[in-house]
Amino acid sequence: MFFGKFFQIYLLFSGLARNYSGGRLGLGNKGFAKPPVAVSHLDNTIPRLEGLLMRCLLTVSILLFSGLSLADDRADGMFGTRQITALNVAQAREVSEMPGEVLDLSGLKSIEQGVASELACWLGRPSPGIHMLVLKRRYISMILGLTSINKNVAHELSCFSGDELELNGLTTLNKDSATELANFSGKLILNGVKTLDKDSAQALSKFQGTAIELRGIESLDDDTHSILVADRRIITRR
Repeated sequence: MFFGKFFQIYLLFSGLARNYSGGRLGLGNKGFAKPPVAVSHLDNTIPRLEGLLMRCLLTVSILLFSGLSLADDRADGMFGTRQITALNVAQAREVSEMPGEVLDLSGLKSIEQGVASELACWLGRPSPGIHMLVLKRRYISMILGLTSINKNVAHELSCFSGDELELNGLTTLNKDSATELANFSGKLILNGVKTLDKDSAQALSKFQGTAIELRGIESLDDDTHSILVADRRIITRR
């Protein structure tokens, strides 16, 4: 039922957009040989607007056919993405097309490498018509609720080109995964990690990004602690 209503809304906005462009403004019957400059400029934005609406429709389809509902709470994301608990590769590809500045998939506890690869392509695409100067100032963040991670998934996520990657569901991190995540270029948030061994700490010390948060650390031996505090980008609670 909701899917039908959303599709009707899409058709309505699409129709309005088309009727509002070019000579279809009604100006064509009033002596204009060609649309005014402002109208011609609007013509260029219509296909992008329609593309955005279609991506929104596809995203809602993923949620609805996965047995999910749109969230009423804004904190749950524009399309209730926190409710997503599983994604296949095709669905992850559609999610990666979503606009916004924060992609919150904290309900997603595990993913395969192919899904990680698609999600890493998410760039927080802006709405059509946004000025490039505004785009440059946008802070892009992705939140995943993963409770475990392997080397392959970590490798794919390290390719995410956003500003912040939050993996607070992880409570431990082995050397191989730490080595891959160290290649991430932004801020890495691992506040769920409770303990870290020396090898994993050594891997994180080669971090290529801006900062690592490890505020949940409860126990560290002296050698591991020394490795972490040697890099001011690594923030621990101890």
